[in-house]
Amino acid sequence: MAKITIVGDAVVVTSAMKLEDIRTIEKYRPDALTLMGGEDNKEPVFAIGTTTCGTGNINSVGASFAGETHDDQRLATITLCGACATGDIKDWVADSIGRAIISLNKLEAGLTSVLSAIVAEKAKVLENITVV
Repeated sequence: MAKITIVGDAVVVTSAMKLEDIRTIEKYRPDALTLMGGEDNKEPVFAIGTTTCGTGNINSVGASFAGETHDDQRLATITLCGACATGDIKDWVADSIGRAIISLNKLEAGLTSVLSAIVAEKAKVLENITVV
């Protein structure tokens, strides 16, 4: 489950996934990074990915992770700077990105199994490669 940390005017969204794992899914199963909804679950409603520009971004239709935590977990992060909250900062964050966080959590809930499948399939492919 994604977490939100507020420090001063910075809002940091920390994914439950490693940045490198999201990149792996982007490479091998990019469709798995899109949450489908609407009629017959055929409409894309939220997507995640990575970026090398800036500090990432999150809004009602998607999230792009640019950084990672500085601990051993190396979880993907988005840092939103200059929060222009008036009143309670928690309420402002909930109103601003709460819907996106709910969608992010729904999407991330299924990504662990996608990553496991990718790792297993890649291992099988590597077993069949001989270097002489």
